[in-house]
Amino acid sequence: MSLPCRNGHWNEKRNQASVASGAGAGYLAPMGRRYTCTVVLLTALASCTSSASLSPSDEAIPYARYYFIEPTDTGVLEVWAGPAIVCYSTQSYPARPIDLIAKADGASNRVASYEPSRTEYCDRAVDEEVAAALLSDPTSFVIRWSPQAGGPVVMTPLTPTSST
Repeated sequence: MSLPCRNGHWNEKRNQASVASGAGAGYLAPMGRRYTCTVVLLTALASCTSSASLSPSDEAIPYARYYFIEPTDTGVLEVWAGPAIVCYSTQSYPARPIDLIAKADGASNRVASYEPSRTEYCDRAVDEEVAAALLSDPTSFVIRWSPQAGGPVVMTPLTPTSST
């Protein structure tokens, strides 16, 4: 796609305008081109950055990002509620498998187990109740994982970050 200021039609019109005004084509051509490009780019920028008004049905989807931090590695767990999605990355290669453990009344219950082939993984079929619980009370969960390949398995609490 070419911008109008690069199109031959605009060059021809600009030259016609400069000749009609009595000025040489070389005198107004640079200024006319800059003006045309500026107007076109500002119009495009304004149309791209103007925001539509939000209706009541356009509410933000609940989302949270948590870290699970150990001295040798850090993982990131992201949760969305609608549809329920859990994504994580151990930010290491090879990817580290994790277990999502719910703690309630002194008992631990594995609610999800992931062993991805990549360093980042998303579960788009996570139980909606699990996602809702992660969003409402992340302190009731820990991540069971091994930060280093072949290293000890640890239980790491989720550390909330600011939501976006």
